[in-house]
Amino acid sequence: MKCVQVARLELPIGLDSLRAFHDFVARETLQAGLPEPDAGLFDIAALEVFTNIVRHTKGLPDHAMVKVSAYCTAQEFVLEVVHPGEAFTPPKHLPAAELADFPEGGFGLSIIHQACDRVTYTHGHGANTVRLGRNIRP
Repeated sequence: MKCVQVARLELPIGLDSLRAFHDFVARETLQAGLPEPDAGLFDIAALEVFTNIVRHTKGLPDHAMVKVSAYCTAQEFVLEVVHPGEAFTPPKHLPAAELADFPEGGFGLSIIHQACDRVTYTHGHGANTVRLGRNIRP
């Protein structure tokens, strides 16, 4: 594991920022030493978070930015995504991610939770924070 400091990125909220977001997450998971397939699954979860922000956030101001931080502890790689908007409260019980049941999407939250060891959602001062954690296995 080579995480020494917090890596940060700020991007406009929009699909045009998806590539830069993906590249950031891929670089940071690699630097943290997450093995495949852990890094790939984590990347999918992070992309789901970003696209959910773009598609579903209510009360998003014009020209809103997303702030992304990546860091690790001795046991965990953490990605924190902060964006403005109304509070998002995830459902208490997520359905199993069965692709046949959701042909047009609708299983992103399940994918996020299955690909991560820890997922938290908080809201304060007009901003939502999604924190994804993936255990670093020796």
